[in-house]
Amino acid sequence: MKIFKDIINKHWELIIIIIMIIFNVGYTISKIEDKPSRMEVKEEIKIALEEQKKELKEMYIRIDQVPGLKEKMESLENKIDDFMKRLDKMENKLIYKIN
Repeated sequence: MKIFKDIINKHWELIIIIIMIIFNVGYTISKIEDKPSRMEVKEEIKIALEEQKKELKEMYIRIDQVPGLKEKMESLENKIDDFMKRLDKMENKLIYKIN
């Protein structure tokens, strides 16, 4: 017994460090076991991204498929052309009046 007491008295710091390491390793392992593995997380992310892609495809409409869009764009272009012609006429009138 005396030998054990001497060993403990001389190396008590080392013994406490060893006990703390064992406790920390055990505590860390118990917390890690509750967490999902890396592959499980990757699989969940992959599934979520695939679902999001499906939803985006359902919401996506090609611009050519919008009914009446081409006619509306042509109408806007015609209106802009008419407006530009009127501005040119006004500019010509102003230049003529100034001269």
